[in-house]
Amino acid sequence: MRQEDSPCLLSLWHRAQQSNHRYLIWVYGDQSAGYRWVHQQLIFLSQHMGAHSPCELFWVGNAKSAQVAGSQHMRLTSIPAIQARRWLGGESDFLVFDAWEGLNPDGLGAISGTLRGGGLCFLLSPAPACWPFYDDPDYVRIRSQIEEGNNRPKLFLQRFSARLSASLNDRCEGVFQYRVDHLASPPPEVLKSGEQEPVGLARVHSSDLPVDPAGGKVSLILSAEQQAAVDALVRVVTGHRKRPVVLTADRGRGKSAALGVAAARLLSEQPRHLIITAPQDAAIQSAMAFFALSCPEAERIDNGYRLPNGSRFEFIPPDVLIRERLSADAVWVDEAAGLPVALLEQLLRDHARIAFASTLHGYEGAGRGFGLRFRKILDRRTPQWRLLHLAAPIRWADHDPLEQLVFNLLALDAEPFDDREALKRQALPVSQWQFKCIDASSLCEDENLLRQVFGLLVLAHYQTSPDDLRVLLDHEGVLVWCLVDGDHVGGVALTIAEGGLSLDLHADIAAGRRRLRGHLLPQALAYYSGMPAILSVNGWRIMRIAVHPLLQRQGMGQALIHGITAQAKAQGIDWVGTSFGITRELLAFWRSTGMQPVRLGLQKDTASGEQALLMFCGLSKAAQALSVQARASFLRELLYHVNGVYKALAPGLVGDLVRAAADLKVRINATDVSASEVNWAAVRAFALGERPVESCAPFISDWLLWWLSSADELDSTLEAEIELLIAAIWQKQSRVQLETRFALKGRKSIERAMRSAVAVLLNIACQFEK
Repeated sequence: MRQEDSPCLLSLWHRAQQSNHRYLIWVYGDQSAGYRWVHQQLIFLSQHMGAHSPCELFWVGNAKSAQVAGSQHMRLTSIPAIQARRWLGGESDFLVFDAWEGLNPDGLGAISGTLRGGGLCFLLSPAPACWPFYDDPDYVRIRSQIEEGNNRPKLFLQRFSARLSASLNDRCEGVFQYRVDHLASPPPEVLKSGEQEPVGLARVHSSDLPVDPAGGKVSLILSAEQQAAVDALVRVVTGHRKRPVVLTADRGRGKSAALGVAAARLLSEQPRHLIITAPQDAAIQSAMAFFALSCPEAERIDNGYRLPNGSRFEFIPPDVLIRERLSADAVWVDEAAGLPVALLEQLLRDHARIAFASTLHGYEGAGRGFGLRFRKILDRRTPQWRLLHLAAPIRWADHDPLEQLVFNLLALDAEPFDDREALKRQALPVSQWQFKCIDASSLCEDENLLRQVFGLLVLAHYQTSPDDLRVLLDHEGVLVWCLVDGDHVGGVALTIAEGGLSLDLHADIAAGRRRLRGHLLPQALAYYSGMPAILSVNGWRIMRIAVHPLLQRQGMGQALIHGITAQAKAQGIDWVGTSFGITRELLAFWRSTGMQPVRLGLQKDTASGEQALLMFCGLSKAAQALSVQARASFLRELLYHVNGVYKALAPGLVGDLVRAAADLKVRINATDVSASEVNWAAVRAFALGERPVESCAPFISDWLLWWLSSADELDSTLEAEIELLIAAIWQKQSRVQLETRFALKGRKSIERAMRSAVAVLLNIACQFEK
């Protein structure tokens, strides 16, 4: 190990400080020697940092490997890669990412944003030629049973190491390498301290911030963009109601600082209660830190801060905020792209003074997709909302090498093809688009194709992250289906192979004693619906589907599904299916492709904020028989839980589900009873006002099920009548709920509306009978 290495790294650190950029040192080769070299450099650097000590070191990987013996100038935080997202609010001077312990894509994307400008990031890994064949420990999270022991190269690691090597070969500024056996060459153009004037913003520590002698408060120096954001956030509270602000930024642009400073300004002016919420409490730590810097008089409490004037700034998890209907003077929603859009809409309904902040790039990736979908909701509910974007970096200078490198390696800046090209293709018939399956090797070799595919997925699914890029390239059961015109990708769908499991697994899975990775749909039906036979047949579950925003509502989504179904039949696959957070719009789309509902989750899905619906289309005779069985089981369960765990479902959605499950005249006992003379007599008596609702409700319930399962097409003008009866008879909603939803007042008004609804449907029902 050469003695000149440490002074060389010290000069590199001085250069990073002067430019306020962050540099990457890629350390590869022998694992143990790599650890020793990094330890030595960190100790040397920490001892020569002078006034900057003690410094913060984040080590992502094995805690034992992270021990930097002998360093008294460095605060070490050891972080498992899988937990890196929890440290988004933290900041570090040095970052070590140990890829020997697994290259977690989300972890790398998240933790890279914690490194301050002027910091150094060390990446430890196998040599480039060996890395794709390394048994990466993090791959166990995407490995299914059929992939155990596979020795093929890992394409994500192959692409990652190739693009990292290309950055070195292209002499990209700020990317350096160290081979463990020897330093291949000193880092190019390393500057000594003082050879260059500082560039960009200087790194600011809390101890460096100026103090106002009169008030004793820390005076934060904000950029013009941040100050505008703070002013807008303040107006959310002091101005007109229902004028939310949406604050977007790439990572490191000072979004959290704006949230914290605005909260401090509002709470210092007068007693107020301000709630901040986010997908995880770690995501708001940076905002909390800036609040504390701005309000040194604030007292720390369990979940936030309290000021002497009685003001409170506290973190409340979003599910608790909604469930307990908590009130506050305002609500800040940080990292909003990480929350389901349905949950964001609920928060928007519940709070008249609210602001949403989100990262557009970063490990979240899908912030751009969040913006497209949530914008429509804001336009509808609060048309006077305001959008602000922070573009200039605060934590580091513009054109930061590490940021650009991480975007490149993880495809965080992937986009669909240009909108101008999409506009040219809007008139192109769907039949003119070529339907094709693209293998992972082709994606890995064609960066333009990969970025178009991944860019579409990011736009369409707010939960898409760098982890999904690895699944795209390395999960053997995943197939990529595209609609292409030349080298332009208009739509993409991902399928994953499920089922085909051996008989010796059936009993344990059906009894809940065993759960395999993957195989979501067959295992759910085997366990919840008592259908172990579904485990034997082979299927494709459609796990993602996305169409270019300017090409939507032209039948491209249906064309993708029909193409996949045709390919499945040709290859002898027994079924195709899907799973998604249920909405009426999505249910209608999937029904139009031939899918039928077979199971609805009893709890809301953590990803979508809605109950997860499984839908199924049997292709073989065996799978078609299983489909009928599953739909009958689903209908029975839906009707049993409709006034319990499904009580919060929109009545119209309940009706849609019943009709979908009852297609092809699927019947259960209730439908036989509903057509009897006893039922008809009771229903007629209620409609004519001869009997009260209490004595007729059981008969109306059975008759309503018969009515929905018998109507081939529903007239949209009957929507209100059907929803009222479902809400009142099946869901047993309270009088207050019925009054609010249907603009009624009083018990008699509700009963009159119900009688009128039954009378209207009776007239239609007579046409069924004829």
